[in-house]
Amino acid sequence: MIDTRGLYETKYGYFECRMKLQKEIGLWSAFWLNSPTMGQFIGDVANGGTEIDVIEYLRSGTNKTTSYHTLPWDGYGKEHKRHGERVHLVSLEDGRFHTFGVGEVGRAFASGVCRFFSWRR
Repeated sequence: MIDTRGLYETKYGYFECRMKLQKEIGLWSAFWLNSPTMGQFIGDVANGGTEIDVIEYLRSGTNKTTSYHTLPWDGYGKEHKRHGERVHLVSLEDGRFHTFGVGEVGRAFASGVCRFFSWRR
C-alpha cells in the first residue's frame, strides 16, 4: 500500500496507474483513493468524503475477467452505502500491463480502463 497522507493530498485531479493483474487465485489487486474523513460525517458525503475504487480485481476459479469500480461512502459499518459497476474485460487475463484511471468530469466522476470509460457517475 502507498500512503501519501502528509506528503501529497489534493481535492481534485486525475489519478492513474499501470498494473499487471495477477493470475494466482485468491489475490486481490486494487487501486483506490480514500478521503481522510471517510465515515466521520454519516449522511454528509460533502464533508465525509468517499472511497474511490478505481479498480478492484479478485481472481478466482470462476472470475478471470471481471473488475469492480465502486464509490463507497458513509463509513464501513451499518450506515455503509456504495454504488458501482462490474466490468467484464477479457484482456484482464492477458498478462500485460493495463492503465486504470479516475478523474473529475464536470460534477461527476469517470473511471477508465486502458483509456476507455467503464463508468461515469
